[in-house]
Amino acid sequence: AVVSTQSGHYGRGKTPQEKFCDSQIVVKAKLLPYGWIADNGGGESPDIPGYYAGLEIRVLEVFQTSGHSSTIGTMKDSLHYAKTKNTDINEDADGWDFGGIYEQVAGEDVLLYFDDWSDIVIRSTKADWWRGITGFQKSVLRKSGYDCSCSVEECVDRLHKTVGLPSCTGSVDIKYSVNQMACSRMDNECAWKGSRSTCVNPNSAKKKKRRRY
Repeated sequence: AVVSTQSGHYGRGKTPQEKFCDSQIVVKAKLLPYGWIADNGGGESPDIPGYYAGLEIRVLEVFQTSGHSSTIGTMKDSLHYAKTKNTDINEDADGWDFGGIYEQVAGEDVLLYFDDWSDIVIRSTKADWWRGITGFQKSVLRKSGYDCSCSVEECVDRLHKTVGLPSCTGSVDIKYSVNQMACSRMDNECAWKGSRSTCVNPNSAKKKKRRRY
């Protein structure tokens, strides 16, 4: 029998797949210093509403863009002004938390989620710095491996006969393991696949046991 491992995602953070599928547009972008776009002929910064913080970005890669694949090529290397609710003013604000002073993180590459190219409002999430994205996740993004017709809550772990987010019993870092997984359709059902280090990969059980000294 297949057993459900949870009743919902309330009380836990969203998985990379859920953040991807909840957004119309997902890009890798470089954070630019304030004034960079205007100084390079890109037009003046628009007025930023109160309680919002402004950002300037250069799009490096486009992984999802409102279902229009033709936009991907035209948006690469494009410059944009963006905004997000200011979590520095209010820690509980529903905004993007880049964990510090903007000027200190300018120049970093980051994974961003939003819904509209004409009015870029970064979705609420902790900063996904590109340097911290796992190799598996980068591969899934570049190969369109997140199947948004599959719900994480209904995804099957074929190895352990469970449904939902795998518990990865014995995993040292469940968050790291989740970043190494994706749910997609296989044989007419949504099933988990993952890197060798995750509990949903049959090869993970074949790892050699650590030596005891």
